[in-house]
Amino acid sequence: MFVYYGALFRCARPQPKLVSGCHLHRKVAYAGLEPNGHTSIRHNSSSRAIEDSKNNLFVSCLPGLEPLLSEELKSLNIPHSQTAGGANLRDASVKQLLQCHLYLGTASHVLLRCGRPFSARNFAELRRKIAKMPWKKWLNQDSQIGDIRVTAVKSKLFHTVGITERVMKGIDEALGRQPQIPATSETVDADKAVRLTVRIERDTVQISIDTSSSPLHQRGYRLETAKAPLREDIAFAMLYSSGLKPRNAASDEIRRFAYRGILDPFCGSGTILIEAASLVAGKPPGRLRSAPLRGTTLFNPALWTSIVDDPLTKPLEVDDNILIIGSDRDSGAVAAAASNAGRAGVGDLVELQHAALKTNPWLKDPSTAPGATLVITNPPFGKRIKGKQSNKNPLLPLYQTFGDQVSRFFDAKPGSNATVLAHDVKVARRTGLSLTSLFSTHHGGLEVAAMSTVHPPKKPDDKFEVAMARLLDDEERTPTHNSNMTGKSESEDE
Repeated sequence: MFVYYGALFRCARPQPKLVSGCHLHRKVAYAGLEPNGHTSIRHNSSSRAIEDSKNNLFVSCLPGLEPLLSEELKSLNIPHSQTAGGANLRDASVKQLLQCHLYLGTASHVLLRCGRPFSARNFAELRRKIAKMPWKKWLNQDSQIGDIRVTAVKSKLFHTVGITERVMKGIDEALGRQPQIPATSETVDADKAVRLTVRIERDTVQISIDTSSSPLHQRGYRLETAKAPLREDIAFAMLYSSGLKPRNAASDEIRRFAYRGILDPFCGSGTILIEAASLVAGKPPGRLRSAPLRGTTLFNPALWTSIVDDPLTKPLEVDDNILIIGSDRDSGAVAAAASNAGRAGVGDLVELQHAALKTNPWLKDPSTAPGATLVITNPPFGKRIKGKQSNKNPLLPLYQTFGDQVSRFFDAKPGSNATVLAHDVKVARRTGLSLTSLFSTHHGGLEVAAMSTVHPPKKPDDKFEVAMARLLDDEERTPTHNSNMTGKSESEDE
């Protein structure tokens, strides 16, 4: 019987080195059981054991942000594989999990995989297999299941309430405790609550623990909002893909920002400005969040505190301070932005003004700007804020005015660029700016695209471009009398 359990759960732990013992001993160790049949709790015996434990993780993000998430993980020297909707991390340490919570600006969730996927075609089979999982490896005896999010796709099991009940019963049986019901907002204990995700696709079940009590894009500073607020992870992605990236000691990278100013003339509640100021000041995105993994055996607040107190990110190296300014015609939005910036700890880095687009001080008089500036903003979409319906987009004049103002600013401040988040790409192009798409994703139920005059470098991933690059390399190495040979590719000439 022990051999059967070991074969089922040997993926949960690496194979131990045997000094003595029989084959049965090795099989039992896979299941987290001692040879006498008692459950082992060595993984929870000390903080060092917790810190050294290896776990499979899935870091999720909004669709379209996967390349940026992957780049962030690379800068942290965290091995991973990029996939649709995020990145997979195999054998990640608890320290790496905590680093994901603290440093990743484009991530939405960090899910801890509970064993490997298994098949289940009826409720009895689902409960039986869940009860055999080594839940004492992840949950304490008094852990509360605060929330279970169930997704069933093309499976015989599709009743989410029934699935939730069997998951709860299976976990209670594995922990050897009385049957419980999911904790509600009135009965939940924040220090013991655990959130689970259950995904069943084509009768294959994957159970994960959501290692945070709220999505990672909720940084903790935006308690006041204006109309149609921008998600923090999208604001971070806009800045990151526009060239504003943190200095990261983990990869020994020294990042220099090419601009002396950052401007948002439609600042709203200040999300873009606050994310920009945090990057400039070397403040990690997750610094205000509480320690993750609450309610689990891996909860290690001391390790979290040590990571937060000694961050890898450092302030950007600049000759002078980067000036960050924002404005909005809504005085209430400006007040909310000021309050949010104060909570984020960057209130002294952000200058806010109550002004319409045409009266923004830098756009009205570019000589007051410090130099090359990144104009980065989330202008109104006209969809999330309802107005009068007409065949002609009522925001077209606003976008054209924005384009005229920014174009004049570019003439006065060479080296400046603009990045906008747009729902209607055609309207965004009517600004007259030379915009290229940086990424596209979803926001507030709408498809949006970050478009910028910052043109990303072309990667020779196209077969024609690769062949052309090789041809040019061969020609450079071959002597020629052609005086017109420049040795540049067509993309460089453009």
